Amino acid sequence: MKEIKKNLFITFTPYQFISAYNLCKENYQADEFVNIIYFFKSNKSGYEISLKFEDFNGEIIRFDDESWLDLIMSLKDQVFCRFFFFQENSIYNKYLAYHLKKKGTIICLGPDGTKPYGIFNKKHEIISILKDTWRDYKLLKSNGLMLNVLMWSKYYRYGSFKYLDEVWLQYPELFDAKKNKTKGKIVKLPELNSENITKLSKAFKFDCKLHEKDGIILYFNQPFYSKPLIDKEFEILEQISISFPHKKINIKLHPGTNPSVKDKMLGKSYLNVIEDKMPAEFYLKEVSNSIVLTGWSAALMHDINKNNNNYFYLYPLYKKTNDKVLSQISLIGFPHVKMLDNIKELHFM
Repeated sequence: MKEIKKNLFITFTPYQFISAYNLCKENYQADEFVNIIYFFKSNKSGYEISLKFEDFNGEIIRFDDESWLDLIMSLKDQVFCRFFFFQENSIYNKYLAYHLKKKGTIICLGPDGTKPYGIFNKKHEIISILKDTWRDYKLLKSNGLMLNVLMWSKYYRYGSFKYLDEVWLQYPELFDAKKNKTKGKIVKLPELNSENITKLSKAFKFDCKLHEKDGIILYFNQPFYSKPLIDKEFEILEQISISFPHKKINIKLHPGTNPSVKDKMLGKSYLNVIEDKMPAEFYLKEVSNSIVLTGWSAALMHDINKNNNNYFYLYPLYKKTNDKVLSQISLIGFPHVKMLDNIKELHFM
């Protein structure tokens, strides 16, 4: 009889949860594995889901802010084969990883959206590391958690946490391990399986709010808080409407979109505004022969159905605003996504 191997996943966003579920189904579905996925419940992902997933060998458990610290304390003394976490900047994740590593657990960093593919040119990075490390340890102490080892908080590197064994990536060939001072082995993630997305959408009780699904323009917005980026977003949307006067732009709002921005969008006749907390990937699976675009959201990292869609990142246009944060980032594009320098380059297949 084979030894049972328990894998632990801590996920905070729908994208992380989808990645964890897909990884379990594609790599750890055999009888020898038991997969435990914890999925954070927040205002942005507060929808209920069916926790009894068909053919899933393990458990899916929701948790929230109030139970997070207790969960850490209960998990840190357990034995797991692998521990996957997706937010390297979380001192709590690193605290848990440190304790599990001592028990022989393989520590794995799962994909945190597009972050692995952004090169940060942070000014005065050493000063930031010192400040962030001090702030993180102060946060641990204030919550009764103590570490007797030093773990630097390198927010502007990816996979540099010294206790990592594996860094899982969708596009290893696009990742600069040397620049990021990455620790651990680089492992390629399995492709996002369309059938797995279908199962998840049913479990989430997904109800698609698109009036049309073929030959449309679908835009996934992001929560911008600087005025230049907000103004640029409206400028881009208006330019698209001028380029395609006979088509409405379907805009799937991010749950964190500024309420004043949302209200302004609702007042634009050329926009079909979709207010839905469901993951963008569920909408992506529904459309075909369409233009799909976003600033630099992770939603477009996967060509899920290969339904003759044209994918575009508007990142180069947003970067022209000289936004303080964007000016320090260089984003690498993906094979199926075109970096857009001019709205006139938008086209259907």
